[in-house]
Amino acid sequence: MNEIKKCFYFFSVLTILFFLPNLILSQGKYRQTEESTVYDVVDPKTMEIDADFYMEHYVANTSANVKKARVNVQSDLKYFNAPNLTFRYGLIKNLELQLITGYTGVLTKGNVTIKTKKDRIINTDKNVTGLNALGLGIKAGLMSNRKARPSLAFTGIVTLPNIGNPLFTPNTVGAEIDLDFYNSLSDYVDVAYDIGTVWSGYKEDPNNSYSYGISPGYTFSDNFGLYLDFNGIMEKGYSSDNRFDVDLSFTLSDYITLDAYAGTSFNIKRFYFIGSTLTATIPF
Repeated sequence: MNEIKKCFYFFSVLTILFFLPNLILSQGKYRQTEESTVYDVVDPKTMEIDADFYMEHYVANTSANVKKARVNVQSDLKYFNAPNLTFRYGLIKNLELQLITGYTGVLTKGNVTIKTKKDRIINTDKNVTGLNALGLGIKAGLMSNRKARPSLAFTGIVTLPNIGNPLFTPNTVGAEIDLDFYNSLSDYVDVAYDIGTVWSGYKEDPNNSYSYGISPGYTFSDNFGLYLDFNGIMEKGYSSDNRFDVDLSFTLSDYITLDAYAGTSFNIKRFYFIGSTLTATIPF
């Protein structure tokens, strides 16, 4: 899919879905009830700011025998967001606008040990930091949760090229589409799940990738909840990356929540990630 077609299809979907939330949710006897509100869509005239501090840590170790020597290569890579910022504004009921940016870095350290009669160690370090690409999007509530029927929302984001550090900015317009589902199973247990696809916008990564996620949760009290997050990404020509993390959620006040999480990958060895998200809600 070339860039023009991708933008055309993407904005066509956004235009249609701009009008669907009120059309769908205004029908029937649930017209003015709380059930017509879709899960995790910001209320009208309300700003939500999510600041996500995140780090991934990779370690690789490779050895090889060469003539009269043994070479050992060890690399250590850290990728971080400090933070990734998402601004969400409730435009009307079940429709929000999003702006996404942030500060990103990649810290790389390598050690090469050459074992001969006299060992030789070579150290290399390379650090790159800078602003992320700028993302603009919407989230539209399409269907509310009622009994076994899940809540359904559509999220669409475009990533703009040539804004931010060139290493963290796509060459062309990128796009992401997600369908977000939610079921409340009881007063204490719920589950959120989603599927999506991403066009990164990078020339060296022309194929789109597919993602999934499922997050069952248990609410212990009004101020504390526990979630188990399973998610993954698949792309043609690459091995899939399936991850798991434990997320603790704390409600600090009516307007501030804090999440702390840590996890690993089922497919990548010697890898872990940790993070924390601070969310502030500002009514206008």
